Amino acid sequence: MSRATVRDLVQKIEALDDNDRMELELALARNVEKQWAKEAPKLRKWARNRGITQDVIDRIIEQRRYGR
Repeated sequence: MSRATVRDLVQKIEALDDNDRMELELALARNVEKQWAKEAPKLRKWARNRGITQDVIDRIIEQRRYGR
């Protein structure tokens, strides 16, 4: 997709009335949720196989944020 096409789409979205824009946003949100539901189980399995748990993630975030 070219930059001109993207700019055109953005202009069309900005020209939508509030109801149409809300409908678009809801459709996009449903699409993201659908993708998440499809990909999350695969990624959880991938992480589990590598020993990556929520505790590990939390520790890494804490170390990154607070230098601990």
